Amino acid sequence: MAKIAVYNLFQRELEDEEKINEVARAILGAILSIPRIGLKEADISFTFPRDFTGKPEKVSVVITEESFFREKVNSQVRQNLRRRVRGALQPVLRREGRNISVEIWPK
Repeated sequence: MAKIAVYNLFQRELEDEEKINEVARAILGAILSIPRIGLKEADISFTFPRDFTGKPEKVSVVITEESFFREKVNSQVRQNLRRRVRGALQPVLRREGRNISVEIWPK
């Protein structure tokens, strides 16, 4: 199961269920748009942990999934995924003008 953690959302965003769902849908759409990854919606879970670093100008998305490091999903596919997730989140988070980083880690 792919685990996705989205860090550094503003407190008001964390309290806004509609905003959380919008962020999750954007990320989910980006992942599912790459068939080579081979995941279904049921294979993906989200967390939105509070971050106390005080750096909300940069939103970090961490995707943890072991299967992204198998032969079928090479570094080009992972880079494409990073690009698509960033692209999908930009319209959702554009008003705040924040940077978006996407990291992919094995378990």
